[in-house]
Amino acid sequence: MSTILAFLTWFGGAGYLLTEYSGAGTLLALAGAAAVGLVGAAIVFLFLTRVLLPGQTPYLSPDDFDLTGTIGRLSVGIRANGTGEVVYSKAGSRRVASARSEQGQPMGRGSEVVIVRAEKGVAYVEPFEEFVKGAPRPTTPAREGEA
Repeated sequence: MSTILAFLTWFGGAGYLLTEYSGAGTLLALAGAAAVGLVGAAIVFLFLTRVLLPGQTPYLSPDDFDLTGTIGRLSVGIRANGTGEVVYSKAGSRRVASARSEQGQPMGRGSEVVIVRAEKGVAYVEPFEEFVKGAPRPTTPAREGEA
């Protein structure tokens, strides 16, 4: 739409100037105005596609939607085998999701949790401390001379 409006504006302005202030005939003024209108539309089109639009199209990464391993905090506690609400940050924004405990135990409001999986819009969480205790530790290779 912007390109069309630019064409019409430049076409009209050039047509007016050519008919009023030059000795060009009507057909010559019409052809000149059309040429100037196309140049103006091309300038606006190139500016939009090369400068403005590339910064407006976001890159969506699949990692932005994968919740596994995301750390959050319960804004609503989880009752035994019930649901609550977890607040977490992902892709630079703060988000909220329904939450259930992975083992079905209750968790209080404000607990720090890790999302271990997500299914059908519900995040299954574990307390952060338990998640860290259960995580496999990286092993370092033994140095020479050590047993």
